[in-house]
Amino acid sequence: MRQKSIKWCSIICLCLVLSGLQAQNTMFINEKSGAQTSLAFTNIDKLTFTAGSMTVNKKDGSTGVYALNNIRYLNFGYTTGIHGVLDLRNNELLLFPNPVKDQLHIQYKSETTGDVQFQIMNVQGKIIYQQTHRSLYGTNDIYIHVAGFDFGVYFCRLMNATKIETTKFIKY
Repeated sequence: MRQKSIKWCSIICLCLVLSGLQAQNTMFINEKSGAQTSLAFTNIDKLTFTAGSMTVNKKDGSTGVYALNNIRYLNFGYTTGIHGVLDLRNNELLLFPNPVKDQLHIQYKSETTGDVQFQIMNVQGKIIYQQTHRSLYGTNDIYIHVAGFDFGVYFCRLMNATKIETTKFIKY
């Protein structure tokens, strides 16, 4: 159990460091039940991991405790709007779990029916995976098997006829 706590702590710390590269200001805790909690980094005093749980001590003195086995994923982004599905900076591209081990779930919204292209690039900008997908109007889901990818930071780019969106993710 101690190994799992250390692993989770390492992943959280890595995410916090990497998320700071883009001045992200919020941690989103998404539980398996569907509940979602958003916490501004400026309101967090301390995160601790003990006995299979994550404890969030806030600067106002309140505390939140989350069982690690009930957490679906953590996401780091901006607080600009939550509309059913997490909408980071008004992007329509969501990657989870992030960090990912085996299978990356890509969820995106489309205003039209048509082809979209997905690219996964490493930090050097080299395209290591590419796929074209036929989108339908509304929310679309794609699953990509990433177990064979090296550990590290990657970028997923979605391109259609009218826009390009890029979101980073971590493979562990």
